[in-house]
Amino acid sequence: GSSGPDRWGYGFGNQESKSQKQQESPFSQSSEDPQPHDPNAPTRGFDLQFMVDVDFVTVALGGVISYKYEKYVRCENCKGTGETEEKACRECKGKRQVVKEADLSVKIPPGVADQYVLRLLNEGGEGINDGPPGDLFLKVCTMPHPIFKRKKNDVYMEVLIPPELAETGGSLDVKMLDTVKTIEVEECTLTGEELRVPKSGAAILWGKKRGDLIIKFAILDS
Repeated sequence: GSSGPDRWGYGFGNQESKSQKQQESPFSQSSEDPQPHDPNAPTRGFDLQFMVDVDFVTVALGGVISYKYEKYVRCENCKGTGETEEKACRECKGKRQVVKEADLSVKIPPGVADQYVLRLLNEGGEGINDGPPGDLFLKVCTMPHPIFKRKKNDVYMEVLIPPELAETGGSLDVKMLDTVKTIEVEECTLTGEELRVPKSGAAILWGKKRGDLIIKFAILDS
């Protein structure tokens, strides 16, 4: 996949064909580099891939989430050698690495699609013998919202209005994705009629523009 302007890269890279079972644990990952015959040669760390649930509004407009996961890091007990006093290290059992929980702030770009994959460079498992770290791949899973639904960059919602307002028309405050706006309900509005609010939907990826918010009216029973 391509890289962003900083350490945030985006796209699946070569990860798409990997089994979803590998999203469960760092133990099932394999390094892209073949294991060298020399155990002291630098070895690249594991690439990791997980799924992350992100709330609807953050996916639509962007934001930062906190994500915890496990990865292999250097064993500090043996300084990554696998041995202490010529015996196998008790902490890592000679593997030179141990599993440690990492806590990362993850930037969600505005307007990403559901199932989009973020590539976080160098946030995978640590390398061995000063080898480079692997990358972390996170597949964004959008959590359902009780009010909003999304289709591409447009967001849809239903608004209930009393019969009097539907008949005479008037102003109504509506809570949208990130603000409250006053809309005008036309007189003689019927159930199922829609109002389009420009530039109030989801962000358009890589840009500052936004899609529209489409309000579908439903008249309350009198």
